Amino acid sequence: MADDDALGELLVRENLISSQQLKKAIDFQESLGGDLRDVIVKLGFVKESVLSTVVATQQHVKAVEIHDSDIDDDLMKKIPVERVEQYQILILKGAGPNLPVAMADPNDVAAIEEVQFLTSRVVEPKVAPKSAIRKAINRYVQRQAGLESDDFIESTEDDLIGALRNASVEVLVRACLLTLVDKGVVSSDEVIGRLKKVE
Repeated sequence: MADDDALGELLVRENLISSQQLKKAIDFQESLGGDLRDVIVKLGFVKESVLSTVVATQQHVKAVEIHDSDIDDDLMKKIPVERVEQYQILILKGAGPNLPVAMADPNDVAAIEEVQFLTSRVVEPKVAPKSAIRKAINRYVQRQAGLESDDFIESTEDDLIGALRNASVEVLVRACLLTLVDKGVVSSDEVIGRLKKVE
């Protein structure tokens, strides 16, 4: 995020982290890269949900909790899954003229412009924790593939085999990778790093 300095200063001013913790996070970020928000959370200085609320306040947008029932599956289908995963966005149900979109970075202009282009609606960014967005995307991809976790419990083996046969290989691979990330077996950074190596 372009305004890492402003965010860091805000966290210190709000007594959510100390000046020493901010310096440690910045040093960590400079040596290993990444988003300052992710570094602060990974170092355990601030909970991700608290950080999302701070970012929302800083950016003058609303912070939201994500529930599957809030996701607009019909409008989500207008956005290619690759873009949903790339931008880490979720289109939420809303009654107004603007399109509520949950995202970790409300300043992601590329994501906002692409969603506006594909949906022909003005995006109204909402901030949510990255991990909550990632988990909801995982569930969305699984729903699109017909592989809901509840189905695994209630389905017979034949039902599962049928669902697997009807899903495209691309969707199955995405569902598997997202499930592994969601369960913490691998990190999203590891998957992205591996993809860059094989491209």
